[in-house]
Amino acid sequence: LPIAVTTDSPCDGGTPAGLLDLFVGGGTALADLGGTLTPFVVTPSAPDLDLDGDGLETFEVTSAGPPGCQPVVTGCTDGDGTPIPGRGCATDPRMADGYSTALTLHAVPATLVPAP
Repeated sequence: LPIAVTTDSPCDGGTPAGLLDLFVGGGTALADLGGTLTPFVVTPSAPDLDLDGDGLETFEVTSAGPPGCQPVVTGCTDGDGTPIPGRGCATDPRMADGYSTALTLHAVPATLVPAP
């Protein structure tokens, strides 16, 4: 089941925001779960697992922009303090840390019946 996620326009006016921007910058998004549109809110968070042993990586987030824009990652800093500029910094191999994850979901039970 493919899932498509749509965010608000990026605060820096550049390329569309992605999931990393949503996780790091926080914000709201709309997920298309096979034809069912589901809104969700994400609280900003930073990596909390130092997977490469050099300290936790950090992100520079741009949140200034038009009202309702999606904050985006515009720079990174490796755990050893090395700056990695640009929107694509998270794909640099030096950015090796990760996130622990816990999800809380709420659902309403429903029974589908065939149309008469």
